[in-house]
Amino acid sequence: MRHDCIHLKEHYKFLGANGADPTLNYYLPFNMTEMEREHQKRPCILICPGGGYGFCSQRESEATALHFLPQGFNAFILTYSTEGYRYPTQIREVAAALELIYENAEKWNCDTTKIALMGFSAGGHLTASYVTKFDTSEVRELFPESKQVKA
Repeated sequence: MRHDCIHLKEHYKFLGANGADPTLNYYLPFNMTEMEREHQKRPCILICPGGGYGFCSQRESEATALHFLPQGFNAFILTYSTEGYRYPTQIREVAAALELIYENAEKWNCDTTKIALMGFSAGGHLTASYVTKFDTSEVRELFPESKQVKA
């Protein structure tokens, strides 16, 4: 398994305003070369933990991602901006996370036709909001090619 944490503001400077530091953690199963799976594309799940927009719940983060690994998924966790940050900050962070998944699809063996969003509580609200607002001006002004996905 490969795991890393990406600070979104390192890729999208405008996401680091006012001390924001949204991150994208990824968990990628090892594609075994001895089984000729080194280029196997996997479905992806982007997890948005709950926490009432006051924090991102730890119990709804890594444990959830690790549940999906043996199911054959690449798992991603978005730790989005919380307290003090308002709409459209978090939806833009979802768009940024998806952009990185698409940009790294070859390297990470992502099947971009099979990307799902999953959220708990506030994260569920965030994923549903993104699905219905991915093409609004608030998102498209920063991510003109923002992606449509399923919640």
